[in-house]
Amino acid sequence: MFQPARFRRVSLQRKAKADSEELRETVIVKIGLDLVQVDRFLFSPAQAAWYGQRIFTDVEMSYAAQKRYPQQHLAGAFAAKEAFRKALGHSVPWREVGVVHTEDGAPALALGPTAQAKLDAIGNIVVHLSISHTGRDAAATVILEQLPV
Repeated sequence: MFQPARFRRVSLQRKAKADSEELRETVIVKIGLDLVQVDRFLFSPAQAAWYGQRIFTDVEMSYAAQKRYPQQHLAGAFAAKEAFRKALGHSVPWREVGVVHTEDGAPALALGPTAQAKLDAIGNIVVHLSISHTGRDAAATVILEQLPV
């Protein structure tokens, strides 16, 4: 019989708890969310140079340049930076937060020393990032999860 995913997930958690001696729980400390309009990231060459020096990292600019619609990817990267700043609760320099991609293509954040120091002050934190974009909008969510010590 069909079971909705949430019920299967609960039963898997119970099994994992039963299989382990001690189940350590993680805690979501903070969440940041940002939504931007993609059209704001249609740059002239002069604007692209300015944003490339002040807002986006070299990795972000080159990644977007390889795509058919670079403005969507730049908008997503900007939303990710802003979502991280909101989750952190502190302003950090724009280029201290960069979007990179794992081998399987998933987005992740690369942090400079200032951003990393502010994150370390919170505790043993793992950063989760999700980015979504359409032709019109880009959104990003950052979750700061505290791991057990």
